[in-house]
Amino acid sequence: QFSFYEDPAVTALSPSAGPEIGGTTVTVNTASPLFMEPHMAVAKDYVDLVKCKFGEFIVPATLVAQASLSCVSPPMPMGASMSLSGSGREVPVSVTLNGLDYTATSLTFTYKNVPTVTELRPSNGVSGGGSIVTVIGSNFDTEN
Repeated sequence: QFSFYEDPAVTALSPSAGPEIGGTTVTVNTASPLFMEPHMAVAKDYVDLVKCKFGEFIVPATLVAQASLSCVSPPMPMGASMSLSGSGREVPVSVTLNGLDYTATSLTFTYKNVPTVTELRPSNGVSGGGSIVTVIGSNFDTEN
C-alpha cells in the first residue's frame, strides 16, 4: 500500500549553530505533523528512514513530537559557505521521512570554530562558591 504525506517543511532549528566538530543535538520543527493516527506519515515500521541532511551529510533522526524531530550535527561538511556575518560556515538542513525525498525547504545551520579556554582567573576559590571567575580564550559565541 502506498501512502501520501504532506511535505514537512522545516520551520525552525534549535540551536541553529554549533561547533565545527559536530555533536550538537538539533531539534528540527516542521510545518506539518510528522505522524498522526490513524494514517501516519511515518509508519512505525519506517522510523529508521527518518533522517536529517546537513549540506550533503545525512544523519539519523529521532521523532520527538508530532511536528519535531532531533538529530546530531555531523562534523562540518566540506564546502560549507561562510556566513554573511562572517561568524561561521553555513549549510542547509532538510529532512526526509522516507529516506529518499528531502524537504523542499530548509533552514541554515552555522558551524562555528571550537571555543578554546586558555586560562581561568582566579584558578581556585572557596568550596561554597560565589567567586567571580574570568574565562580567557578564543572563539566564544558572543551572540547567545
